[in-house]
Amino acid sequence: MTRALLPVLHLVTTSTTAAVLAYALVTTPKGQIIISGLGYPVLTLEFFLALIAVGVWAGRLGGTALRMLPLSFFAGIVVGLNIAAHHPVPAIEPLMNAVAQASPLVLGLVALLLLRPITVGVACLVGAAGMSHGYACATATGSMGELLSWAGSLTSAAALLGLGVVTGLASPRSPKSRSRSS
Repeated sequence: MTRALLPVLHLVTTSTTAAVLAYALVTTPKGQIIISGLGYPVLTLEFFLALIAVGVWAGRLGGTALRMLPLSFFAGIVVGLNIAAHHPVPAIEPLMNAVAQASPLVLGLVALLLLRPITVGVACLVGAAGMSHGYACATATGSMGELLSWAGSLTSAAALLGLGVVTGLASPRSPKSRSRSS
């Protein structure tokens, strides 16, 4: 009976700790900026799906793609954030938003089909998608506390990429892809 209560006790303790920390963050102005940054990748559907798709694809491909794809997407986000904040080009904003909205579909299909293109080419594609998401993130969150908001967004993006990689590593691969890697 006592062992059965351990998971419940763990859940209650973890939830209470998270609630106290969240309250402490939300009640300070800087904390609110960090929370808004943390929330953007999670609450924006196309950003969330693109992060998971890149991670799953990297996990399913393995090898150098396991590091290269998430890092390319992450670097693209940083570049996009910087371009939007410091060198905004209003003429390209519709293009960036279109790429950001189409990327989950494209990346998800490619991850699902387990295509094995040249890793450098894929890294460029993934980096461009990341840049469009970073640009969209910066334009959506504005310049309020840039660094703090960006820290939150990048932390959340890294966690979602990691979740995608773990999911990709745990997912079954097709017999064709197994024989290639053997």
